[in-house]
Amino acid sequence: MVYHKALGRFRESAIRKSFCSIQSQSQLDAGASTDGGIEQIGSVPTPWPSWLIAAHPERASAEAVTDILQRLTTFVREFDSEEKRKQDNVDFIKDKFGYPEEDIRAWLETVKYPQNCLEIPNEVLLNTLSVLEKAGALIAPQGGFDVNQFIGKDVVKLTY
Repeated sequence: MVYHKALGRFRESAIRKSFCSIQSQSQLDAGASTDGGIEQIGSVPTPWPSWLIAAHPERASAEAVTDILQRLTTFVREFDSEEKRKQDNVDFIKDKFGYPEEDIRAWLETVKYPQNCLEIPNEVLLNTLSVLEKAGALIAPQGGFDVNQFIGKDVVKLTY
């Protein structure tokens, strides 16, 4: 089933030639593709926030993941500050990715960032597991999911 309609001179031949039926991308990226390229037929926001990190306990030590998340929290808070959102972030995104300023400002009005990357709201895990189960990516065990199985307790804290 094709979920889009190719329009005009769309640059991604896979979609234009119907080699793929759906494309997932961020809301900001969507403008570059849909402006004369394809018809956007819908939007499904992810149930998880930006900067939610998955790490395998045997491939990344708790200390290394904690260090990364602490550093990431510092950068996310700085990027998310009211002062940075006014112009610095707009300039950064415009310079690095070439998006129109109007699109960037509209996107920044909708995006939210976690203030502590070492905390995961219980509701986020439950919603994410529910979406993945509905999509057929996971099968819930009898009795449902135990969210504690999806966090590294020595790294992050569940919040309620």
